[in-house]
Amino acid sequence: MLQVPVYAYLIMGGEYPIVVDTGFRSVDIIKRVSMTGVQSPEQEIEAQLARFDVALKDIRYIVHTHLHIDHCGKDDLFPNEHDGRGQSPGNGILGCRPGWLSA
Repeated sequence: MLQVPVYAYLIMGGEYPIVVDTGFRSVDIIKRVSMTGVQSPEQEIEAQLARFDVALKDIRYIVHTHLHIDHCGKDDLFPNEHDGRGQSPGNGILGCRPGWLSA
């Protein structure tokens, strides 16, 4: 089975950490597009952020490379994220719409 990595990036150094892409919601959502997703607990974005002492609540901005399911599937897990215009997460401006990717 071919495994293709899903990348997310953490940008530090400013007032707030920034996340670039949030990954996919679950392996089940990947099945919906006829692919096989593999993700161990230590690969999940929460665990990766914790490696840098960053929690989901610390993120204020999410930047997307594009809005495919493997890039914005966990946007709604970031409770304090907004798009810089006072918009809440998942509003469709920079994030995926709420419930759109729910598994």
